[in-house]
Amino acid sequence: MDSKKVELKKEIAYSEYARLKKLAKNGIIEMIKTAIDYKWQLEINYNNNEVRIVNPHCYFFNSKSKNFLSGFQIKGFSESGNVSNSWKTFAIEKITDCKISTPIVEFTIEKTFNPNYKGYGNTNVIVTKEGMKATDNS
Repeated sequence: MDSKKVELKKEIAYSEYARLKKLAKNGIIEMIKTAIDYKWQLEINYNNNEVRIVNPHCYFFNSKSKNFLSGFQIKGFSESGNVSNSWKTFAIEKITDCKISTPIVEFTIEKTFNPNYKGYGNTNVIVTKEGMKATDNS
């Protein structure tokens, strides 16, 4: 058998690409919600940079219908240089990969977490001791 690499190239329609991209984003959103519900640590790739380790606390929408994750980053890459133990807000559209850390790490809710923070808007999913709580106060 020939050991040369074979490059396969397949073109797909833009509509199919858009559909697959939407499915991937929906998967990321569901992964975030699951992690919030069970208080599981996430590994996210943001802006195609290195991995960040995040304790997810809130998934929310802003007034422009953009989706965000608010989490407490404990390790990994940071553009600001503030690598660990700080609150970060991530635009869902810029999260290119997301997975639950393995082995699974269950986190405790940060004492500085304010579930009533106005920046989370009227519609959000927050972490609670009992699991996730969805709100719609619009």
